[in-house]
Amino acid sequence: MADLRSKFYGFLSPGITEDIRIEFVNETEPVAYTTGYVKQLEIVPFSKTPEIQITITCDEKFLISPSATYVEAEGAAPLSIYNLGSAPTGLYFEVLMESDMDTWSLSNDKGESFTINWPFEAFQKLIVNTSSKNRQVLLDDGVNEPVNVISGFDVSSGWLYLYPGDNTLTPSVSSFEWGEISYQAKYWGI
Repeated sequence: MADLRSKFYGFLSPGITEDIRIEFVNETEPVAYTTGYVKQLEIVPFSKTPEIQITITCDEKFLISPSATYVEAEGAAPLSIYNLGSAPTGLYFEVLMESDMDTWSLSNDKGESFTINWPFEAFQKLIVNTSSKNRQVLLDDGVNEPVNVISGFDVSSGWLYLYPGDNTLTPSVSSFEWGEISYQAKYWGI
């Protein structure tokens, strides 16, 4: 019995520190996923219809869209983003600096702001990810590997999120261009 239980745990959990991905599908198309780990495995092998009951603990409180939503932007205009999800989510964005500056900031329509204080130079790319478990602030000069500039994160600011529905993100300066902008919608429900 113990060997059978160990085999089933091995099939369901790839490693001691790895999560399993639980996908929800419509026909064959994945519509959402979450991650978790097998907490308990109960086997009833000697019944007329043998069954296995699996208890999976999920770390997240929500389901996540399996693909990113990309946002089109031009120049340095404020962004208008409609979050398709029902839960707040982080976002990924790139900013190409067009001139030297010491501070770059982005604020939302709720009064929250993300500010990075750094000696930016023209043609450098700021790469920001505000998604939980993936947060990063990198600076890419186009020649060397991107460097972590999280130390320039202003203590009065925070990580910006997209809230369900309409979101307006306004930059503090206009001497830049938007690069890639994306987010993964999240839905309450776990």
